[in-house]
Amino acid sequence: MDLRERNDIMRRHPWEVARLKAIEYIIKRYVDRNIINKALDVGCGDAFITNNICNELIIKMIDGVDINLSAEQLSSFIKRENVHLYNNYDNLKDYDLILLCDILEHVKDDNTFLTDIVKHYLVPGGYILITVPAFQFLSSSHDDFLGHFRRYNLMELNKLIEKLAIHKISGGYLFFSLLPFRFFRLFLERYFPGKIKMSKGVGRWNGSEFVSQYIESILIMDAYFSLALTYFKIKLPGLSAWILCQKQLL
Repeated sequence: MDLRERNDIMRRHPWEVARLKAIEYIIKRYVDRNIINKALDVGCGDAFITNNICNELIIKMIDGVDINLSAEQLSSFIKRENVHLYNNYDNLKDYDLILLCDILEHVKDDNTFLTDIVKHYLVPGGYILITVPAFQFLSSSHDDFLGHFRRYNLMELNKLIEKLAIHKISGGYLFFSLLPFRFFRLFLERYFPGKIKMSKGVGRWNGSEFVSQYIESILIMDAYFSLALTYFKIKLPGLSAWILCQKQLL
């Protein structure tokens, strides 16, 4: 979760849980987990992925880094012994797996940022998994609130990695079922701007446990269905895009 979305009293948004499950699915299907001893979650926010990615994956150590983390948050957000959090990149190096989960859209110069991450922190043969919000025409006030510079399609993601020392393993879209809701919101923003409240992000989710679990199960099934189709080279559009790459061996 982006730190600007977080509040002290909150229930975890179903989309966040479904995204975590999708990330785990991608890693299990495409990554050689025998070589993943050390992972890095870039722009980890409140460390939800950092703490929970180890539940299903055997990773000896996972670090999270976010330059906006306070000294207090660096300790209070840690929930597992093999998790470490940082608010700078000074002591980070040699990772077998790097996660960039909804980070690139926040960076003005995404090409330079990604080049630096791959060059300085990912070992040869290591993997990097990127997720981003999909399709620029779906940009809304929610993107403005989160400070997004852009949204991406798969062609743009492919172009972004062209000049880097990494090759694409797979990529696709997630959360097809959320597209109608985004189109409806865009319709309201355009034609009834006074009738819609400014989005405060996933940190403001206050659905009941029953509702949360119901939506969560739908989004998880949605993600798994899209990922299954991706395996057969069928790219169903969705609200998020992802790409998994591997760094070339020396």
